[in-house]
Amino acid sequence: MDAPSEPLVQGGRTDHPIRCRTERTGVAPVARAAVLADRVAALCVVSVSVPACSDLPSVAARRASAIAAHGSPDARQSVSRDADAVLPDAPAQRAAAGHCRAAERLAPAIDRVWVDEIASIRRDLLLWVERLPDDVDWVPERFELAFGLPADEARDPASVSAPAVVADRFKLRGSIDLVERNPRTNALRVTDHKTGKNRVNRATVVHGGQVLQPVLYGLALEAITGDVVYEGRLWYCTTVGNFQPHAIPLSDTSRRAGLEVLEIIDRAIERGPLAARPARDACRWCDFVPVCGREEEARTARKPAGEVADLETLRRMP
Repeated sequence: MDAPSEPLVQGGRTDHPIRCRTERTGVAPVARAAVLADRVAALCVVSVSVPACSDLPSVAARRASAIAAHGSPDARQSVSRDADAVLPDAPAQRAAAGHCRAAERLAPAIDRVWVDEIASIRRDLLLWVERLPDDVDWVPERFELAFGLPADEARDPASVSAPAVVADRFKLRGSIDLVERNPRTNALRVTDHKTGKNRVNRATVVHGGQVLQPVLYGLALEAITGDVVYEGRLWYCTTVGNFQPHAIPLSDTSRRAGLEVLEIIDRAIERGPLAARPARDACRWCDFVPVCGREEEARTARKPAGEVADLETLRRMP
C-alpha cells in the first residue's frame, strides 16, 4: 500500500492550516471548536498507531476532550457540528484505506479487518464527541496526571515523581486519565476511560477489587493536591460500553472500602504466598488455560478456607 505524500500526524499534532487566535485566557472559544474538529479527524490515525488500536481514549483523545469542554456553550455545541463535518474527510478516509504510517508499520494481514476496525473507531469518535458538550458542570484541568512514575512528555506537566501516600501508609503509583474541576464548588473529579463492556452496576464501588481507579485515584489526587475530590468515575466511551459513565462519590463508605482493599493487598504481600484462586467462571475467559489446565478453579477450591479468607472478603465487596 502506498503511503500518503505527507504525514497525517507529526509529533502528535495534526498538520493543518488552522491558526488559532489567542486571548489572555487562552485559545478563543470558536477556535477551540475548530482545533478539536481537526484533532478528532487525526485521532483515527493516532489511535491505531499504538499496538492496542482499540484503545480509543489515547492521550490525544483525552486532550481533545478538554478542548471540547472548555469555552462558551455555543463553542462546545459547535464541536459536534465541526467534528461531523471533518471526520468523513480525507484524513479518516485515507486512514481507513490503510494509507498511514501505522498501517505501513503494522502491515495488517487482512485489509478488510483493518478497514472495518478503523471505521468502528471513527464511528465511536464521532459519537463520543457528540456527547462531550453535555457535561457542563466540570472543566478539564489535567490529563494523564501521573504520580510515582518516570517522567514522560506525554504526561501532564503537573505530574509528580514521588508516589502518592494515602492514609500515611500506602504508596500508590499510577496515572489519572482526566482530572476535572467544578468551578462552583472547586471540587475535583477523577475519570478513568474504559473501552470495554460496562459490567458494573449502580452499587459498584470496588467491584470485588476489580474496579480500583475511581476511589484509589481519588484518594491519591487528594494526597497530591490537598484539594477535595468529590467523586471518581468510569467513563465507558465506546459503543461497546454504550457511552455510559459510572460515578462513585468519595463518601466515607467508599473511602473505607478503598482503604480496606489496600489493607487486604498489603496483608497478602506481607504473609504470602500469593496462590492462584480463580473466581467463578474466570477460567472461561483466560488466555492461560493451556498453561494451568481447565481444572484450576476446581483444584484451588479445595484449598483450606482460612488461607483465602481475605480474598473471599474482597470479592464480596460491591
